[in-house]
Amino acid sequence: MGMPDQEQLTSAPALAVAEPVRGRVGKPALPWLGDLVMLPALAGVLIVFWLLGAPQLGRTNVMNVLVQNSTVALIAVGLTFVILTAGLDLSLGANVAATAVVSAAVMKATGSLTLGLVTGVLVGLALGLLLGGFIAAFDLIPFVATLGGIYLINGITLVFTRGETIGPVPTEIVRAMQRELLGIPVPVVIVVAVYVVGQYLLTTSVWGRQVVLIGANPRTAMISGIPVARIAWSVYVVAGACAGLAGVLFACRLGGAVASTGMDMFFTAVGAVVIGGTSLMGGRGSLIRTAIGVLFLGFLTNGLQILGTASYDQRIATGLVIIIAVALDTLVFSRNADRT
Repeated sequence: MGMPDQEQLTSAPALAVAEPVRGRVGKPALPWLGDLVMLPALAGVLIVFWLLGAPQLGRTNVMNVLVQNSTVALIAVGLTFVILTAGLDLSLGANVAATAVVSAAVMKATGSLTLGLVTGVLVGLALGLLLGGFIAAFDLIPFVATLGGIYLINGITLVFTRGETIGPVPTEIVRAMQRELLGIPVPVVIVVAVYVVGQYLLTTSVWGRQVVLIGANPRTAMISGIPVARIAWSVYVVAGACAGLAGVLFACRLGGAVASTGMDMFFTAVGAVVIGGTSLMGGRGSLIRTAIGVLFLGFLTNGLQILGTASYDQRIATGLVIIIAVALDTLVFSRNADRT
């Protein structure tokens, strides 16, 4: 097959931009209906635990689940944007640890939540900026580049902390994060705000559509004149900032932080994104799906805890669910590829 002529290249973009976004993301009569595909599974988990004698929908328990998973939820926001471009940022767990200890140190020294918050988010953003910049500039494989980033960031964090716990964060700051706004805990309010803004950008902004198109069909995106490297870079910056905010919330909630903070939360966030229905192959997903995935894993773990299940059994159950979700995602991707 010969190379397309100039007329074909110049006329293709209009169709190329419309079709992949429409095919992979879709705009049906009820555009958000596809994002709710995991709601029956979430309802099923709640019903099963209710039948087993572990009801979970009491207000106190629901709020506890939401607060406990607030850090994971924030990591999952940035991770969703990265995965939508068919990328992966393994360093986000180390980013959370770094920003948690830095923000804890700042809050301990100054007594200021604002300074700690700004410092944590800026540190997380800077780490995302550097790693994303290397990936974009040298066309590196994200998995390999961010794997190196784990060791780099974690090593710097260990040097900073000297292997010790950083804290305690002033009591008034911890209490501030335990307050409620209109009956909703502050960390949950922050998470909801981030999800609303993120979903709005993803579905209505030019940048959001470009993020999806890059993951769905990078060649088409490039032909269409989309700055693929720059957009890909930007999602790592967003992910870094979200990890920074997650680190600050973690430090405030627990009153301190250590260099080992973050990795378990990162893997849970990956599971939540995949379980929610965002494809690891890129080009398909949303923050609504991710939010449902976070709730699914949160209530699954919570239900097992109420039943008195051992922690290692909880990890086995979570692992099995994630494996099944990844297998289904791969199957769907393969079927779509066969059709095209």
